Amino acid sequence: MDTDFLDWALADFSGYVAVDELYDGPFCILSAVDNRRYKRILYDVLEHDPTHDDIRAFLRRLHTALSARDLTLFGVTTDGAALYPEPLREVFGKVRHQICQFHLVAEVVKAVVGAVASARKGQPFQHGHLCARSLAVETCLPC
Repeated sequence: MDTDFLDWALADFSGYVAVDELYDGPFCILSAVDNRRYKRILYDVLEHDPTHDDIRAFLRRLHTALSARDLTLFGVTTDGAALYPEPLREVFGKVRHQICQFHLVAEVVKAVVGAVASARKGQPFQHGHLCARSLAVETCLPC
């Protein structure tokens, strides 16, 4: 990517990024955005669903861009997909990883809708153990 663009995007880097994937037909767009400054830092377009190797390579590009400018990453927000925790640990060590509130609420709503649908059908609800572990983060809070 153009270093002039990265210099601009990272000039007032907050230290916090959101990393996400967007699916569009056969393509997947990986994106890293400074989620306090609302500046896109990096993106990549894949012609397949992303793998851990794709995420790892993408995060290494981010690491290289930050290191070249002596910048520190303090935290990463993702959608909770299992794609992220392992590559994040490998590339950035113990950087703080949190789940996007929108995606977290969407998972809770999905669980509630499932419970209501089961109740309407007269079937017992199968608790899917909605917790941090099911959202691919390190700790599980008591249910």
